[in-house]
Amino acid sequence: MFKKNSLLEMLIVDFLLFFLLVLVHGVIIYISGSNLQTSLNKAKSTGLLYDLEEVRAKEVCKDLSPKENIAELLKSYRAEGWWSAALWTDVSQKKIEGDIEWSKEEKKLFYKVSGKFDKYGKNKEAIKNILKKKQGTINLLYKMADCKGYYMELDKEFPLFTPMPELLKIRETAELMQVKMLVDIREGKENEAFDDLRKMFRWNEMLNYRASSTLLGSMIRIAVNGINLDVTDKLIKNSNLSNNNLDELLKQLIKTEKLEYEGLTSSLNMERLLQQDIIKRGIASELENRSKTLPAKIMYNVFMYIIKPLNNIERIFQNEYFYVLIKNAKQPVFTLEKEIKIPRYFIMSNILLPDMLKITKQAYIERNKIRLAIVKILLKMYKNKIGFYPENLSELKNAAGYDVPSDIMKGGDFYYKKMDKTYELKTLYEEK
Repeated sequence: MFKKNSLLEMLIVDFLLFFLLVLVHGVIIYISGSNLQTSLNKAKSTGLLYDLEEVRAKEVCKDLSPKENIAELLKSYRAEGWWSAALWTDVSQKKIEGDIEWSKEEKKLFYKVSGKFDKYGKNKEAIKNILKKKQGTINLLYKMADCKGYYMELDKEFPLFTPMPELLKIRETAELMQVKMLVDIREGKENEAFDDLRKMFRWNEMLNYRASSTLLGSMIRIAVNGINLDVTDKLIKNSNLSNNNLDELLKQLIKTEKLEYEGLTSSLNMERLLQQDIIKRGIASELENRSKTLPAKIMYNVFMYIIKPLNNIERIFQNEYFYVLIKNAKQPVFTLEKEIKIPRYFIMSNILLPDMLKITKQAYIERNKIRLAIVKILLKMYKNKIGFYPENLSELKNAAGYDVPSDIMKGGDFYYKKMDKTYELKTLYEEK
């Protein structure tokens, strides 16, 4: 009898302990889930997350090691077609152009933010399965915030994985550098301004922004516009042209600048222009649409720091701005080093510029200086084979609207052929 009671008591105690364990476990899960959702909501409210799906990161956490760096995993899938501007993890091996030395504090913060882990283990397969299942959609990346509290900012296919407190700290530093650069530019301190710009790009790489980001865009605007931040607005206001009347702007532009009306139709409207991929108009337009230029050194490095690390040179050559730059580059400032042939069709069908539609003749002349500097930069990149190779021709083929044989791309030279319609350009802008 005594043994029966003891056994019963043991069963009761075991049941109570089990019930208590389940209860505690449930409470922990509830609190964790609530905290996670609160954190994600906070991230969304601060602009770090966009259009947050109703997904729970804990669904994926079980497949991820707490020490794993998700950005590193994504980076490993570039070879399989997953385009990811992952954080650089080895500063000593992959410094940005200019062989910039990083301070100990910068290195420490960089590694703290990005993480550096050598082993993928089973998690590599887990991420691979997630990517395949979701077919590379943006939403899958929301589920890849692991239990450590990494949050993501998504801009199409470019993800950002950064702990929020560090992210905000870095952003604040970058914004302060913008202000300092502007002051240095206005005071004529070119070297200091360039150093400020260089540091901002350093912070930018930690944030893993792409060229179309708000932060980088504002850097370019300040760097290029510099002394005259409000010049463009004044020109628009004094031009007596309605910003909403595209046809009238176009007619005025053609009449004033004697531009050829080829490849343009009245069906084009400002809304359509604004909907275009910001990469197609962002980098070039930020430089092109300023009426005053900075010294060539700064302009050159602005482009080198944007395009070379991001490998976006092929996108620039899809840009409608670039072909107008080429069209307006028939001035004697070009040397006779090489000859580049570009189809006239390509130039004329891409002549419409949102910002160019708003400017006066005087501003147009001033901006030609910037155009020539941009052409010089881009052609120098081609000459040095930076970021553009025959395998990138598929995007250009789509942009051109006709097939581009790969055998016409040789070395650093760039040219297209379409029947007998070619446009000759003498390369390399000659600095005065």
